[in-house]
Amino acid sequence: DNSIRLYKLHGSIDLFILDSGDIVRLNSLPNTNTRIHGRRIVERLLIYPVSSKPYFSEPYLELLILLKKKLIETKDCIVIGYSFRDSSIKRVFSDAAKRNTQLRIILVSLDAERLKKTQMKEIRAEIIPISVPFEKFEVLEIED
Repeated sequence: DNSIRLYKLHGSIDLFILDSGDIVRLNSLPNTNTRIHGRRIVERLLIYPVSSKPYFSEPYLELLILLKKKLIETKDCIVIGYSFRDSSIKRVFSDAAKRNTQLRIILVSLDAERLKKTQMKEIRAEIIPISVPFEKFEVLEIED
């Protein structure tokens, strides 16, 4: 499978709260009269990058579980612009790397080399640092 899946843990804008209190993710922006499973959309839920998140509540818990599952199943993970300061997310990567010895993390960040040596030192996976600004990131081939 050569598909690419994007999982965004920061800055998500596609989550909505229903009048039932449930949180749903929609692929497109709904109009004001849209109903989901017969429920009315009450408001949009934005996930802002903050230093401390309520990881045992939705949508964070669901996203972390999905992230770990996909890291265990995949060979390559491309991380763009993430600092790995969050211990919960680092733990997910570390736990997944223990179960998936084939995991490669391609880290695109201005300070990728430093992050590999500091924030990611507990993650036992092959880490490929690419220290360039994202706008200058070009297609590159990584040998299997």
